[in-house]
Amino acid sequence: RVYQDPNTGIFPALTIAENLIIASKKGNRPFRFSSVKEEAITLLRDLGLGLEDRMRTKAGELSGGQKQSLAMVMAILSKPRLLLLDEHTAALDPDSASRVMELTARINREYDITIIMITHNMEIANSYGERLMRLIDGEVANDGIREIMSRTTSVMC
Repeated sequence: RVYQDPNTGIFPALTIAENLIIASKKGNRPFRFSSVKEEAITLLRDLGLGLEDRMRTKAGELSGGQKQSLAMVMAILSKPRLLLLDEHTAALDPDSASRVMELTARINREYDITIIMITHNMEIANSYGERLMRLIDGEVANDGIREIMSRTTSVMC
């Protein structure tokens, strides 16, 4: 799960490398710090944020977008079948949100991970969602495939 607050999914007092190593262990015991998986470094490099060159930087020193990107990479290192993203772009500037959404789409496409994304951003929902569900007061108001929903309702989530 990747949360709205980018500080929630990382260990701010640890380095980027240490965060990635912990994420790749999936709770296995005994725990020993080892090297960062090449897959994680490749994902960081592809983001274009320069994080792969800052592996000794404390995660708490990163910007919101960098923290959220790190949290996303950490989440997929455990090879989940389902990824729940709770307003994961809400606290980000537009450029960072765009990068995080490109990573989200890549994770879905290349890793075949099902993603459930909660968002209030209609542009993101319409651009990236395949199936959209709109809730009003906790009740499902609309539920359907994006193309059908866009023709049948003017407000979508």
